[in-house]
Amino acid sequence: EDTVPLSWQPQQWRFGRWQALPELPPQRRLGPALRQVAACARQSSSDALWLSEAAKDGALPVNGSALAGLLAYDLVQWTQPLALEHPPEPSELLAALYRVDRWLVHQRSTGKLHLLAAPGDPWALQVAECLDVLLQDFQAAALAPEPSLPQKMACYTSSIDDETHIDAVKQVQDAIRHGQFYQLNFGRSWQGELRESPWQLMQKLFKHNAAPYSGFLQLQVDGKGSALCSCSPELLLSACGGGLSTCPIKGTCARSKDAREDLQLRQEMVASQKEVAEHMMLVDLERHDLGVASCPSSVAWDRWRVEAFPNIQHMVSKVTGRLCPSSDVWAALEAVFPGGSITGCPKTATIAAIDALEKEPRRCWTGSLGFADLLTGDGQWNILIRTLEAEAQDSSWRAVVKAGGGLTIGSDPAAEVQEAKLKAARILQLAFQGTAVQRRGVEERLPGPDGPSVRAMARNGGTFRSGQAEVAQQIAVQDVAGDQHVPPRLGGLLKAFEAQRLEGSPPARGSWTLWPAWSPAADKTRVVFIDNLDSFSLNVANALTKLGAEVLMVPGRGPTSPSVEEVLKVRPSHLVLGPGPGRPEMSPLTMAFAKMALRGLPQMPPLLGLCLGHQALGVAEGWRLSPSPLGPCHGVTEEIWHHQSGLFSQLDSPARMMRYNSLVLEPPTSTSKLQVCAWDASRKLPMAIEGRDGQVYGVQFHPESAGSYQGDQLLRAFLSLRRSAL
Repeated sequence: EDTVPLSWQPQQWRFGRWQALPELPPQRRLGPALRQVAACARQSSSDALWLSEAAKDGALPVNGSALAGLLAYDLVQWTQPLALEHPPEPSELLAALYRVDRWLVHQRSTGKLHLLAAPGDPWALQVAECLDVLLQDFQAAALAPEPSLPQKMACYTSSIDDETHIDAVKQVQDAIRHGQFYQLNFGRSWQGELRESPWQLMQKLFKHNAAPYSGFLQLQVDGKGSALCSCSPELLLSACGGGLSTCPIKGTCARSKDAREDLQLRQEMVASQKEVAEHMMLVDLERHDLGVASCPSSVAWDRWRVEAFPNIQHMVSKVTGRLCPSSDVWAALEAVFPGGSITGCPKTATIAAIDALEKEPRRCWTGSLGFADLLTGDGQWNILIRTLEAEAQDSSWRAVVKAGGGLTIGSDPAAEVQEAKLKAARILQLAFQGTAVQRRGVEERLPGPDGPSVRAMARNGGTFRSGQAEVAQQIAVQDVAGDQHVPPRLGGLLKAFEAQRLEGSPPARGSWTLWPAWSPAADKTRVVFIDNLDSFSLNVANALTKLGAEVLMVPGRGPTSPSVEEVLKVRPSHLVLGPGPGRPEMSPLTMAFAKMALRGLPQMPPLLGLCLGHQALGVAEGWRLSPSPLGPCHGVTEEIWHHQSGLFSQLDSPARMMRYNSLVLEPPTSTSKLQVCAWDASRKLPMAIEGRDGQVYGVQFHPESAGSYQGDQLLRAFLSLRRSAL
């Protein structure tokens, strides 16, 4: 409610210039604001909206009138419940969206060039004539001539030195140890003067740094020229025919000219616990985000593979969902923006920490460039990584390149510095071809063909193996699940992946809704879920809806959090205390329910605590909660040993469940109302507790995670419990 309203200024091109229209009513959320902009765009032109016949077969990404343009990262203030400490200046550009009715689409798979416009459009007829002339004697140089480069070398500066970058990694790891978050993406920047125009640079990037979601934008803002050159490999959101998908990237290694070494680098990345853990955290986060606008139970982890680009290799997954009839593409875009791969997990906590660590607005970097059809909502939006921002200054262009990486407890600080440089290296070399100077005047050498050899990001006993930057230009893919060289340690994770793929997306038997609106059917299981600002909350809700439950999502923190009495008035059949960052004392509602459950009051339904909720039960009983003596464990599928009783009666022993925790409970030596009923692989750390009346349980893992095998069996066993007083 304290968010500064977001205002949009429509403009219309008339008489050779942009003319302002009445400002749109301010909004406090990005989704409603974009919905309003789209409505304005549909009405703002004398041209009628149109949709091509080609839209019927989905062969082309665009098929008619669309809203297209830029969303800067700093719009995060209108997607998350926080205010930035380092916001952009009021004059800074936050977004630029255009209504586009005419398109030239080069379909690379067929080699065809498509001219799309409404029937009889005068501009299209003129362009068609020009294309006929050009294509009669086609030469690539006629459409995109290779620019001649000046002889001078450019000098550019780094925003921070390597020591400061390493210190930032260590600060993040200390916060992870204390349970503040699981993973955080930290970025740094390089800036300098371009040797040529942004469009000339973009032509070279298309040739030497190909990526599937590349984009270029040049515009005038208040008389000043601005441009974006992006070679993004990452999809934020695709919407097509009611289907939604996002393709998160986490896990990075270099490429090599030598095919055997190239394969080895890829295998080392997939075998790296740090890289896979980072990737799985992102998969679970995106399942949650996509679930905001998707039909209950429709979200699925659909694909997991390695994609090899000209100079770098990534682990890439695909998460899919079906757009809920009561939602739209703008709600979906707000839900996934900004992408989890460039923030961290949990999202809200890491965005606040990024603001504190980077100490400056991100501007366009890690925002999005894309389009959405004004009639159907279909479209694509990328994540603006591998991106250069430029501003015109007199007769030159001043440019900024940013890059970073996901930091986890397993990060090697020096390796993270090299990974950020590896991601930025190609753009920096093509844009400047000079020497970078750090703040303290130290010359900085970047990996690449003109510098030292590229250091592969695949970890091998804490060291790096060297590769070479100049490799074959093909973009290749390899499914992780089908790779015979996958290490046995990933067996449990792959088992969970295959089980989910076989299950598919079954029709929802239940549904979830946000507090306070709730009208569950009388014959349904009614679950109240206490949401503690976690980025996996909707994954739990959707897992419960698959089992037929009606779920009410109740805010566990903040000014909208209700009282215990208000929650119990809805007469839930079951209560779930959800996960979240920090300590359980930060969630008063969760602690209040934990204390009531241990008192055995008759009005209390069966209760399950997940991670933070599990910890709340122990703290309520006086158990000690402290950093794990074995270190944090996030995004790792681990063995959970148990006695195959209670909630574990139908599970394998050991079970294989995904863990996300830094803190652990320490059972007292005296008599307690709780007892430990499951342990980690070392048999030292409690992974589950239960009340002696069989009505209260807590688990220190995530049964709803994409990486948990048989997690649904545990949730089904919980829903089978009935209130003892009934």
